[in-house]
Amino acid sequence: MTPVLFLELKMAAKERLTCDVIEKLYEEGRRIALYTEQKSTANKMNLLLWSWKQETFLPHALYEEGADNDDPIMIYTGAHTIPNDRVLILFDPLPPETLRGRASVIDFAEVYHEQKKQESRGRFRALKNDGNFELTFLSTGAFMAQKKDK
Repeated sequence: MTPVLFLELKMAAKERLTCDVIEKLYEEGRRIALYTEQKSTANKMNLLLWSWKQETFLPHALYEEGADNDDPIMIYTGAHTIPNDRVLILFDPLPPETLRGRASVIDFAEVYHEQKKQESRGRFRALKNDGNFELTFLSTGAFMAQKKDK
């Protein structure tokens, strides 16, 4: 079973929350894959990870075909290129068949907007109905307060 965590997003601050989640996972020693559908979003997240906190350095890179692509934090726009052993953060959704067999997945339940809330619920339902996923829902605060399992 692939573990999927839905993080509750109560306001339109997805970029900031994504950086917070990435920082937490990196500090825990996890290798991270951030998936975005659009290259423009990938570029925006790349720039944001360089500048969002002066006191923090998060080693990251945009995935490039044929490059080393071994930074602890990689940003992808193609789902077929994402290694299964990384924590996959979904800035944009992917279908259940793409998520099966991954180390773990983090999706966002965007409850601040009715249409986005319904889309998040639809993704949760699709994963539940698939039967290959262990689903968890947490508030952002609860997730950020969690300590890494030893």
